[in-house]
Amino acid sequence: MCSKGSKLRDTRNRFSGSVLAVPDNDAIRDFFHRWRIKVHYTLKRPTFHSWLRPLSNCIAINCDGSVKDGRGGYGAIACDRMGSVLFVVAGGSRDTNIMRMELEAIWCGHRRAYATGGLRIHVRSDSLCAIQMINGGYHTPWHCMDLVEDIGSLKEAFSCCTFLHIMREANFCADFLASFAHGDQEILFSLTSLPMALTHLVREDAKGRRYQRI
Repeated sequence: MCSKGSKLRDTRNRFSGSVLAVPDNDAIRDFFHRWRIKVHYTLKRPTFHSWLRPLSNCIAINCDGSVKDGRGGYGAIACDRMGSVLFVVAGGSRDTNIMRMELEAIWCGHRRAYATGGLRIHVRSDSLCAIQMINGGYHTPWHCMDLVEDIGSLKEAFSCCTFLHIMREANFCADFLASFAHGDQEILFSLTSLPMALTHLVREDAKGRRYQRI
């Protein structure tokens, strides 16, 4: 059985040889102070993110899914380069699998773009796994295969169709929509009567507002 002293020496030896750079927070400081291990604390620099404007002949479709209070939700919003809204969709579901909701949001925006005749689209989501599944960079679990296959099949109908991962701070409009619908229905919003909170977010995106991510 190892003694407390030997455990202390073993732990110190693992960090010996160089001064490590570690993130600075109370828990990490407490750990290294207790073990009397010398480290260099670094502060994580904030980054800034804003809505990405599409090319002049393309449509940007931001999508997001959510699960809250035992219900799923999804939303998609399409805008042109100037930030003008082309369509807004939100839906609710009894499905509580978050990955399916993220993919449902992308599928929703994808098929709505097709229905409105947009042929050049850039689809964005803050779910890295969902984007990687669609782009073939991540193994698709069986319960998501139907949605990924549907999205892939419809992709061929567009002259340009890309799927991009973005940070949540560049996706606030879709994030708002993902929690909007409370029933098992899909809502296609009238562009002349959008919710006030969403209208504000759209305007901020169009102005190029930058949001800080810490």
